Amino acid sequence: MRFLQLNANRSRAVHWLVDQLTRERGTSVLLMSEPNIRQVRTPGWLVDDSEDAAIMLRGTSMGKWGKGRGFVWAQVTSYTVFSCYISPNITTGEFERHLDDLASCVRTQGGPVIVAGDFNAKAFMWGSAVEDAKGRMLADWAAATNLVAMNRGEPTFERGGSTSVLDVTFCSPDVARRVHGWHVMEAGSTTSDHMPIEFEIAERHIATEAGCPAHGWRWAENKKDELAEQMVMELGELSSPSAFEIQHRVEEMCDRILPKRGYLRNTMRAVFWWTGEVAFRRRDNLSKRRRLARARRSATQRQQEDTIGNMESVSAQARKRLKKEIRAAKAKAWEKLQESVENDPWGKGYRIATGKFQKKTPLSLEERREAVAKLFPIRPIAEWPRVEIGAVESFTTDELRAAALKLRPGKAPGPDGIPPEVIRLLAEVVPRTLLSLMNGLFAAARFPDEWKRAKLVLIPNAKSVDRKKLRPICLLDCLGKLYEHLIRTRLLEELEQRGGLSDSQFGFREGRSTVDATQEVMKFAKVANSGSWGRKDFCALTTVDVANAFNSASWQRIVEALHHKNMPPWTIAIVQDYLRDRWVEDDDLSIRVSCGVPQGSVLGPTLWNLLYDGVLRIEVPLGSARKCPYAASSGDSPS
Repeated sequence: MRFLQLNANRSRAVHWLVDQLTRERGTSVLLMSEPNIRQVRTPGWLVDDSEDAAIMLRGTSMGKWGKGRGFVWAQVTSYTVFSCYISPNITTGEFERHLDDLASCVRTQGGPVIVAGDFNAKAFMWGSAVEDAKGRMLADWAAATNLVAMNRGEPTFERGGSTSVLDVTFCSPDVARRVHGWHVMEAGSTTSDHMPIEFEIAERHIATEAGCPAHGWRWAENKKDELAEQMVMELGELSSPSAFEIQHRVEEMCDRILPKRGYLRNTMRAVFWWTGEVAFRRRDNLSKRRRLARARRSATQRQQEDTIGNMESVSAQARKRLKKEIRAAKAKAWEKLQESVENDPWGKGYRIATGKFQKKTPLSLEERREAVAKLFPIRPIAEWPRVEIGAVESFTTDELRAAALKLRPGKAPGPDGIPPEVIRLLAEVVPRTLLSLMNGLFAAARFPDEWKRAKLVLIPNAKSVDRKKLRPICLLDCLGKLYEHLIRTRLLEELEQRGGLSDSQFGFREGRSTVDATQEVMKFAKVANSGSWGRKDFCALTTVDVANAFNSASWQRIVEALHHKNMPPWTIAIVQDYLRDRWVEDDDLSIRVSCGVPQGSVLGPTLWNLLYDGVLRIEVPLGSARKCPYAASSGDSPS
């Protein structure tokens, strides 16, 4: 896990350059002192009470977080990370009170700790040439809180020919042993007069951002033939395989052949406005700062008077040109974006305007727990009698291949990390093995427990400013979703033979959409409004939004709906097994589900339609002769 620590001098230009720098360096945690206030008021930043210290996380999960006067902290993997700033303009008494507040919070959090920031204090402990009163107080504070300074005497601040060590990184001893590559980056990496500090912490396991599995593999088209060959060799002759056996063997093959999912440090996209000219100006600024630093170290007093002043002017001009080029590049990129809206009104411009590209501030552990408690209500666990299903018709190779084609490439995998492309390839090269598994499960009306675990992703509601309004998506194993597609096709065939679903149901049905539902409502309104004046019917539209509908759907009612439709015994038995013993996992949270259908599943939307089919068939009289129509739809879609 890579860290970057910097004082931004309240500069927007520093923020812009740091945004690009963190992408290039693959930074996971950005710790900033004196940030630009407008920049850190945008989503994604954790900021202290006085907006003097900030934290930005990139591609790593967060537990709890909090803030105080001059510091903000966050739990990142197994560490508590503090970003700090103390002004040089306060008295030693105020300085001591700042340290007392910080020490109290550090002790309260406990465990491995990293405390980084600009303390504006000088002490021999971290390599300063002189020591002042505040430096001695900070050194005593570090000793009292059992923290070790990682600095090695390299200057972190440079202005007007003078240098000092103002930015300090403290770690608890157990963390200090894991720190690698602590160094001060070169002046000129940004336009700040503070140099960035970079270091890494060795981790056996690093949790990824919410929404991505903690492990898994990326699909690589150039590995397809090698993977197919291994599948034939290892799975082609298996007889009566179990779900666990196939999943385990496929995971081993992916581990040997496919690239791992993880941090793409050298392939992260540049910021949208980055150009070759900006990159050139940054290199030029860095070069001028290097020359100036070398000249200051080696020049005599007379040479300093003759040349250093001129070189300082050249360096300052290089910095100004860099800032000017950044502003020009951002303005040009913005003009280009405005022009693109004319050709693509729903493209990047629309997504930026609606905030879909904004990085959201991560949810804390307490917020996730609160959200999960609301989204997944606890109901009594349903108990059903055993259903005798008799003989069932086995799935065919054609059905298997059709189901595999419905697994959409590029979709996020489930807890096992196996991409959908791998399962599609599996169905293509070893269909007999997969059919043996699926037909064995189908004949026993079983849905394996391995495929009932879901990785929970909490997505903020794009239409709401309330960050606690979340939509849960369940990432399920693709092998299980393949089985769901097979079951769903058969279930829909049985349903159609028994009259199908209500014509008023437009959601989750092929060939129907919300547009069709809207047209149906408008058609009714048009009929009501026809006729001469004084003879028109009254017409009113009533809409009902079922809150948290998917997650609160009654399992008992779903099974009763199957009975009401006179569905065959196998459908009842397999749906019962599909629903029972389901678990949802979100990092350190694990929730046993007792109602609802998984958002992100294949069978879920069909079971939802079955549940509400009876509601859409209720006869509602209007006046003496006319009926009131229904039109049901939903904004979600099956994966």
